[in-house]
Amino acid sequence: MNKRFLTKKFNLLCKAFPGLTKDATALGVGVFSLVSEHTDGTVAKFLFRQPKQEWQEHANKSVRNEIACLKLLRTAALGKLYIPVLLTKPRRLNNKNFSSYYRMTKAPGQTEDWAEMLNDKGKLKQKARRYFQQAGWTLAHFHKATAKLPTNKLANLWENEGTHIPQVSSLSNKANKALAKADEYLQARTKPGFVHGDFYGQNILSDKAGRITGLLDFARSGSCQNYLVDFRNVPNAALSCFINGYERKSGRKINADMVMMTKISGHASYINQLSERSPERDETMQELNACLAKVSHITGYKPPGL
Repeated sequence: MNKRFLTKKFNLLCKAFPGLTKDATALGVGVFSLVSEHTDGTVAKFLFRQPKQEWQEHANKSVRNEIACLKLLRTAALGKLYIPVLLTKPRRLNNKNFSSYYRMTKAPGQTEDWAEMLNDKGKLKQKARRYFQQAGWTLAHFHKATAKLPTNKLANLWENEGTHIPQVSSLSNKANKALAKADEYLQARTKPGFVHGDFYGQNILSDKAGRITGLLDFARSGSCQNYLVDFRNVPNAALSCFINGYERKSGRKINADMVMMTKISGHASYINQLSERSPERDETMQELNACLAKVSHITGYKPPGL
């Protein structure tokens, strides 16, 4: 989470709507929204007004998807896994920075920064192993509970996410040939399912004992042609623990190579969206190369230096 960005946006919100924020503290921020916590035990999600109409439409669809999904998940057999309860419908805001907001119940527990679970060498810290096994178990539980939910009322905005690996113009011919082979492998083996869509530490709640208790943020949830998109945010160092937990709960064998191909799909697509000067580009390129190195036995290509 970018704390400076969060503070900036929250200050703008407080100045524009003092009545809505008098008892609030900033809780989190994402691409489309800011979340505030209130003393009455609720949270509010404020949607940013986007500079382009197409972005605003996409953001609005994300909101509608989350609201529909929260209602749908009340019918799923999720057991003790906590899901926020929607309290109000979206209310429009007449402001240049914020377009609407809605309230939900405050979910008990705390979130985790997965990057902090790795040591200086990028290896998984010992105490984090149990957590990632639990995270895999939780995802399997979520997938099983939502497998037969009707998704016709959801926007399913990311239905084709993780189903194609694009070429990256800044890479060498050898690297792009490897991406083409990876794409063939991916497309021949994708399996559909209901996905969370943004399964990572900031959207997973746990108690003080480290037990996972709930999930947050369902803007991307719904039907997807590749259910393994829910694995792509897991650090490579934690994947074996995560997959172990998932397999133990689901009884389903996970193809680790397919997880890597799904990660490659996400990294390559994201790089193509970034400008050449973006500071995120180099970092994402490193992550792409690390994943390509893991599937070199399939593509015949290993990035230089790895």
